[in-house]
Amino acid sequence: QFNLGFSFDYVSGQPYIPGSSVKGILRSKFKQCPEAVAEILKTVLEVNLGEDEVRIIKVLETDIFEGKDVFLDAVVYDGEPINGRLMGPDYITPHSSPIKNPVPVLFVKLLPEVRFEFRFKLYDSEIENVKITAGKKKHLFKELLKFFGVGAKTNVGYGNFEDCDDRISPKA
Repeated sequence: QFNLGFSFDYVSGQPYIPGSSVKGILRSKFKQCPEAVAEILKTVLEVNLGEDEVRIIKVLETDIFEGKDVFLDAVVYDGEPINGRLMGPDYITPHSSPIKNPVPVLFVKLLPEVRFEFRFKLYDSEIENVKITAGKKKHLFKELLKFFGVGAKTNVGYGNFEDCDDRISPKA
């Protein structure tokens, strides 16, 4: 028996990340870490945000997440599965008491080298003479996903992504 935290496509049976989850993950970074969003826009994408960066990021958040931009499901598109498998078992051993023996919990994980394609339908935004093209939004989203990861246990390597051509893929 596995403890699961994945969504699986009804037709193919492959794991995927729902578009609503991708949107929620990215929006949470705009809310929780506006400084990180501003830093990526300024240093990586070379966007001049002007004096009031925090306000521009807040307006951009509203424009992206309540506007016309569409977040589609992230799907497995390629990879080098180990023994032909995309997923495999792993264990976590919670220690509830220092005097009791821990009971390992079996869970399923994506194996290394499985690649996801994050898909969006994005539009250009202009906020107070600051123009952010659809391409820059896509690059911003890619950088946020690479930096923060997706899902649980990102602090120990699960759900972290790295560049892979124009798409991104998990590290572990």
